[in-house]
Amino acid sequence: MPRKKPEPVITHTELLCLAYRALEQDVRHWEVALEKLPPEERHLEEICAPQLRKMEAIRQLYLLETGVEM
Repeated sequence: MPRKKPEPVITHTELLCLAYRALEQDVRHWEVALEKLPPEERHLEEICAPQLRKMEAIRQLYLLETGVEM
């Protein structure tokens, strides 16, 4: 009788969600920090470009993994 595979402790989709949440929190941190600056000096997209690119990549991976948008 074949052994049953144990339930995974964490799934791929859970890992993607956790990674996305961490990046999202980092971006939010920058949003709050930049609120103190005048609007013309806030360059969130520039400052957080690496995080935003990674977030987009994670959304694509999640879509491929689940068939549902994040």
